Amino acid sequence: MNNPNSHKYKKEHNQLVYSYLTMRKLLGYLGILTPIILYFSSAQLCGCTSPQRAISHFYHTCVQDIFIVIAGAISFFLLIYKGYDWIDHLAFKIAGIGILGLALFPTDYRSDGICTRAWEAPSSTIGDIHNVCAVVFFLSITLICLFLFTKSNHKQMTEQKRKRNLVFKICGTIMLLCLGAILALNFEIVPVSVEHDIVFYLQSVALFVFGVAWLVKGQAIYRDPPQS
Repeated sequence: MNNPNSHKYKKEHNQLVYSYLTMRKLLGYLGILTPIILYFSSAQLCGCTSPQRAISHFYHTCVQDIFIVIAGAISFFLLIYKGYDWIDHLAFKIAGIGILGLALFPTDYRSDGICTRAWEAPSSTIGDIHNVCAVVFFLSITLICLFLFTKSNHKQMTEQKRKRNLVFKICGTIMLLCLGAILALNFEIVPVSVEHDIVFYLQSVALFVFGVAWLVKGQAIYRDPPQS
């Protein structure tokens, strides 16, 4: 005879799993689409003919509100997300606070041209806080991808989970390389004669693989077979 309580628990558990998978996919889509949305919306609304020097510089354009909404949405999902244990919780909270800080403490960089709206430059202290928040966010999501996404709550790792872990490691490595390149350029450790918007492209690549990692975490691909 079937236990109705057991059936109810299984139904609630499945709903919770589907909710988490959906949240992961939303984070994935936001990560992938953020640079695209900001660039094309600034081109249509502001008349920008080229990207900003970095993604956070869109704050000082006419798409400021879009930037804040996207940063706030990613921060919200990261702050409410729960992992396997307290280390996961702490890592996601730090990442969420990091990207929230990008919106609350805008960059003090000003780019001249048609894309920049009239604004009063933030203090250098606010700019420094912004830079710290940027490093905290990108470093946090890199470590999450490399060390937390690869964890498993099952004793027997499935073949699909092995494939997902490989994707996580590749994505995490790419993010780490992008972060290292951005820091090297900002601190002029590596003097390279490049276009001024290379940081934007490095950040876009990092966000793209961040999005891919979350889509894989949401089992958009390499999905485990349904449990009976």
